[in-house]
Amino acid sequence: MELSQLFMQLLSKGESAVNALEACNKELCKKMNGIYEPEDCIPYFFDTNEKGEILRPNEAYDELVEFWQVYREFDADISEDIKKELWILEMLYETDNYRASCENKKRKEKLSKRQRKIIEKLCSVIKEVYGRKYLVLLDTDQDAYRVWKKIRLDRYGQEGNFFEDAHVENELMKLMDKGGLAVLVVGHGGLTPKRLYGVELHGGGFKKLKEAELEKLRSLVTAENKRASLDGNLRGCPEAFVEQSALLKHENK
Repeated sequence: MELSQLFMQLLSKGESAVNALEACNKELCKKMNGIYEPEDCIPYFFDTNEKGEILRPNEAYDELVEFWQVYREFDADISEDIKKELWILEMLYETDNYRASCENKKRKEKLSKRQRKIIEKLCSVIKEVYGRKYLVLLDTDQDAYRVWKKIRLDRYGQEGNFFEDAHVENELMKLMDKGGLAVLVVGHGGLTPKRLYGVELHGGGFKKLKEAELEKLRSLVTAENKRASLDGNLRGCPEAFVEQSALLKHENK
């Protein structure tokens, strides 16, 4: 049975989302019997060439993504302590990393020299701003701005974390294609107002947003938006790390 079907079947029988998730985790461990390292997941989820380079996602990848589509609405309600012990969420994050890396290369090849410099400049500014931060991307809906994606940046810019960097670059390149606003929200909130930095992006360039323009957007970009966060972040759990002994335990059941 496919993972998405198993998850929905268990929910329909009255099982909790946690129990359904753990059942799907066991099922994936059995399907991936003998694969214990994240880097070994590439040939399982992707078609590769003779050099081991990724060509395209395969059916196993599609099954994993279909599972995420039915599960993701429940993800915020699951304890982080539970999620970081699950192979299925580690595999979702790892495969999305590889997907983001491949996409990044293809998107950059299509950029003009000017567009590439704009993306590099924006990413540099995001990394330089100190403090807890997240990125909000806005597009237009019937002449009004709406939050399109909300991207956490707690792992962005860390040394050796190329995949998170590639993901943010990809989302900015998509926004440049369609046109819209990118607003960096910095600070914890509370008694101290969050700082806002923003630009308007379009195919040919960008324009820095004025303070008054940003203030008009404050309530929109600082409000909770579960859908935008799900759409904006990489799939799975970045903190998930499963030992080989735990995988063997599931395989033998």
